[in-house]
Amino acid sequence: MSISALTCAGNVNLNANVTLGNASSDDITVTGSLASSISIKTTNTYNIGSSTLGLASIYFGANSQTVRLLGSGSMSATWTLTLPVTAGSAGQVLTTNGSGVTSWTTKVGAWTSFTPTGSWTGGNVVYTAFKRQVGENYEYDITVTCSGAPGTGGTLTITIPDTMDTTKMTATAPAPLGIGYVNDSSSTFYPAVVNYNTTTSVIVYVSNSSGTYGITNVVSSTVPMTFGAGDVVSIRFTAPISGLSV
Repeated sequence: MSISALTCAGNVNLNANVTLGNASSDDITVTGSLASSISIKTTNTYNIGSSTLGLASIYFGANSQTVRLLGSGSMSATWTLTLPVTAGSAGQVLTTNGSGVTSWTTKVGAWTSFTPTGSWTGGNVVYTAFKRQVGENYEYDITVTCSGAPGTGGTLTITIPDTMDTTKMTATAPAPLGIGYVNDSSSTFYPAVVNYNTTTSVIVYVSNSSGTYGITNVVSSTVPMTFGAGDVVSIRFTAPISGLSV
């Protein structure tokens, strides 16, 4: 049976399988409100719209309020946005790889304290430190405070509790990672550069009289002065860390 036009006034119940339209050129016009949930029979099979025909916007609501999602009125190309496989963690933000594939990223984490170790030892040396996650990196803030001459002196190396990912570094030793200063307790400050030493440690260079940072100017118990009570080495640097996810 073929009906070219049908008008129904009142309620209409259609049971069993119902097909509306038999060609992509057919138009289906619905005037009214949806009063039930719609379940999809086959998972990951059907689309709403196409690459050339899309919805103007979608409303999501609760408590008699709605949130409207819509595309930009200035769109000049069709693109796809792929959501992550998980809900992410608290404080993470949604980022894209530039091709529409998104992932959760830890933008900047909170500062947490930790106790580093170093080549200077003894009761006259105290290490204090904080770190925070910035993407796939950790940012470190470390201070070495002397109350007297270091028990074990020599070149100062500072060890962190993490492993640097050298595959994400353009260079290793003597790659600069950050900056800092050395203070000799008499209000004299020496600018310093933090350099990669090993995958778990850094060394510190101070400038010489010409303002350069040379391999011979590495901070030691006698460079840039003989360290004693009240002397401080303070550094801040950032490094990519192996196994750190965003």
